[in-house]
Amino acid sequence: MKFEKFLKQTGTHGQIYTRDNGDRWLICAGVGMKVPQGIVNLLGVGEVPERVELLVETLIKADTDDKVELTKAVLDHADGKASDIIRVFTGENMIGDHIEIGINNCDFGLLEKSDTNLVQVEIEESDKSTQYLLVLNRSGEEVIGFIESVF
Repeated sequence: MKFEKFLKQTGTHGQIYTRDNGDRWLICAGVGMKVPQGIVNLLGVGEVPERVELLVETLIKADTDDKVELTKAVLDHADGKASDIIRVFTGENMIGDHIEIGINNCDFGLLEKSDTNLVQVEIEESDKSTQYLLVLNRSGEEVIGFIESVF
């Protein structure tokens, strides 16, 4: 994932979550990305809310079996702008059901061409369910970022 682009996109609105093992995550507007080692000067060093901490830990430890891949781009209105494009990723879950997740075009711009280990995860909260696109490292062993679905 393109960390520097995400950092510019978040501006002063990002929050830093530091895990017990020292890994730091930059979080903003439903998107999170692991801060690469060696980067020490960032804005947003304040405490993150407990719900953000819980979300990051849940996503990092989530089951990563439901692989997805980009299958289409959708523009709901013929006169829409590039920012209105929804990138749709599809796949099948472990029991063979079709899964689909969509992300905004600006968030899609954070992905690198080498980000091919993509996984769909659904998080159940007390009053709603939210899908996330997880980005795994090249070996597929570690979550390095997440993007909240728009549907």
